[in-house]
Amino acid sequence: MVTHAPRSCRRCSAAFSDGAVTAIGRRQVFDLPAARVEVTEHEAEARRCDTCGERTKYGEYRRCRHSPCGAHLLRVLVYVEEVSPDRRQWVEPLIKLLLDMKAAAGRARDAGLGALGEEARAKFINRYDRLVRRGERINPLPLKERPDPGLPRFKVARVKRLSPVRPLPTRLRERREEVLRFMTDLAVPFDNNGSEINLRMVKLWQKIGGCFRTEEGAEAFRRIRSYLSTARKQGHGVLPALERAFRGNPVTFPPKKE
Repeated sequence: MVTHAPRSCRRCSAAFSDGAVTAIGRRQVFDLPAARVEVTEHEAEARRCDTCGERTKYGEYRRCRHSPCGAHLLRVLVYVEEVSPDRRQWVEPLIKLLLDMKAAAGRARDAGLGALGEEARAKFINRYDRLVRRGERINPLPLKERPDPGLPRFKVARVKRLSPVRPLPTRLRERREEVLRFMTDLAVPFDNNGSEINLRMVKLWQKIGGCFRTEEGAEAFRRIRSYLSTARKQGHGVLPALERAFRGNPVTFPPKKE
């Protein structure tokens, strides 16, 4: 409890010493306790081969399935197209291909299918491989380390980077399975925009209101946002879902079938 006492009379400005307390007004501020965060640091090592001098980085956490955000990848491709117009011949059709894959995966998901047909999937993958190979042919070799016969064993010579774009098609080739996971596994979305949207309102509330005054208020906000987000994903309108909730008959969400 913190006591706040006036220091002087507001009429004559006489200082208070032990003046009688005639009334007490109480206001309470509820602060959420600080969350305890447990941090596990993962270190990805890069090692140099003693045989050939090649440097290899760890790029796979085996307990997770990786899938890059398709929206971010499209933005990178648009940037490459803008800064290097001569790369348009492989970047532009690759953007269209990714959007075609996204549309096909969406139609299959809406139809209740678990995966695209083998023929359609094979055609998409073949087109993807051709475009990535074209990108590697168009772009010169990147900065690389390789043994130099003229140097002592295990010494390396650096090759000058001729194109800043080259690492992109190389990564697209090496990580094709991860990039196209949204097409081969329809449970994986094309992008992570859904997660960002769900978090955005919480951050917006913090920006406007600063914090929640009570734990009950924070819990109510979380339940409302979760209810509306799930209703929208299940094809229900936001206003009808709210109306049903106020009438005591909220939208119910059956458990997902395995």
